[in-house]
Amino acid sequence: MSALLLFLAAQAVDPLAPLGPAVPRVKAERVVRRGETVTLRVRQGALTISTPARALGDAAAGERVRLVVTATRRTLDAVAEAPGIARLTER
Repeated sequence: MSALLLFLAAQAVDPLAPLGPAVPRVKAERVVRRGETVTLRVRQGALTISTPARALGDAAAGERVRLVVTATRRTLDAVAEAPGIARLTER
């Protein structure tokens, strides 16, 4: 093998080698916690309806969470907005 080919082979980058220092994964703060009662909001234009619901899981702001509406016992998907508040999502 020529000296140039040996030099190029020695300079090759291992495709499985890490690309740099690992960035620690930061968990988002949970604003809705499993089992707690939250306010479920439904907005339509200027109208907002709120009802209590129980969270079936944990969620950070912007994450989906399953809720059981207290009055109807119906399970719905919502998006956590703030501590103890979630908004109904469209399917």
